[in-house]
Amino acid sequence: MKDRMNERMIDRMIDPTIDQTIDPMTAPLPATVRTDGGACDERFYADLPAFKGLEGMTDERHYRPAPMDWLVFVTDVRGSTAAVAAGRYKEVNTIGAATIVAACNACPDIEFPFVFGGDGATLVVPPSAGDRVARALLYLARKSQQDFGLALRVGRVPVAEVLARAKPVLVARRELSPGNCIALFAGGGLNEATDMIKAADGRWLLAEDQQGEGSVDGLECRWCSVPARHGRVLSLMAWAPGEHLALYGQLLSAILQIAPQAMPVTPHNLPTRWPPEFLMHEAKMKRHGRLAQWLHYAGVALLTALLTVLVKLTRSDPASAAAVYIASLCRNNDYLKIDDYLRMVIDVTDAQRERIMALLERFSASHGLAWGVHESRASLFTCMVRSQEEHLHFIDGDDGGYTAAARDLARRAGRSK
Repeated sequence: MKDRMNERMIDRMIDPTIDQTIDPMTAPLPATVRTDGGACDERFYADLPAFKGLEGMTDERHYRPAPMDWLVFVTDVRGSTAAVAAGRYKEVNTIGAATIVAACNACPDIEFPFVFGGDGATLVVPPSAGDRVARALLYLARKSQQDFGLALRVGRVPVAEVLARAKPVLVARRELSPGNCIALFAGGGLNEATDMIKAADGRWLLAEDQQGEGSVDGLECRWCSVPARHGRVLSLMAWAPGEHLALYGQLLSAILQIAPQAMPVTPHNLPTRWPPEFLMHEAKMKRHGRLAQWLHYAGVALLTALLTVLVKLTRSDPASAAAVYIASLCRNNDYLKIDDYLRMVIDVTDAQRERIMALLERFSASHGLAWGVHESRASLFTCMVRSQEEHLHFIDGDDGGYTAAARDLARRAGRSK
């Protein structure tokens, strides 16, 4: 009985459904935010009013246009499909998350929006940070090639160039907990920037022979894959043309009605296996040379062994430091987000999976929704840790996750033409 009561207390600590939103119609706009997407200083994102809860994700009133003189950086691992086939998807994930960490480390004095995409990331930064972020990402591209044998594409395009193609970059800010926010994007601008950077002419790519320098301090890969509680983990991507937020809101609401307990990482299924199966990825990213990497691995492995014992002994007590941190870890993640696509990694039963697939088919037929899905038995997460209070965790599905879902989306879209 006591254990069940403790579980319910922990559930309430990580309940993501409470929507304590700031009313965007009454909250004052900061002086640096302009509704016309004009240029402004580097505090655009820092001063953007944040909202809490899930409902605000698809409320267009929370979104503001990114300043015209800001820059969109896009990174992605080339050949990620082949890496998935070779069972190397966690390496791909690690590199994708590391691009965010490296960029944040390069500009610790500036807040800017970013989103993790599985095999890469997208970041929107002020012009004052452009060169620093470019050097950090080029450093990471060299590191990725040298230590993982995987090529990282890095591109940069001004927001003004995206706007010239009639695709705004709209940004919202969702607070997960004090000091921990994720960015959401709408308007079609991120997709347009990605297409521009991946274009055959290579106009917007950064030259790979340019010098880079950077750090991925704060990147952590210290948890094992997280088994599904209900049987399946779905990595889902959906896209609709035009003004898509209202449609995404309907779809998200319907999915969460079908699967109200869909969080893929909770205190009840967070594994405490040891040693951490992906720890060497962290060591490769953080250290140069095999000896330094193995020394890092050995030191962190010893630390995690002690922490694993502590967690196992105390996690059932909701007031313990271990339980409090685990609850915040489960709260501070991006399992639901929007980056022009509606993305989610959700834990569902077989019956829920069938209902969700049927729902997606109906939305496709009635609203032109394009969608793709990947199924696995576990989820992955990679961490960016600043302190005990400030930490974000990037979620993906195992064995392909968003990369496989994107491929499925493209296949279904081609089949429907």
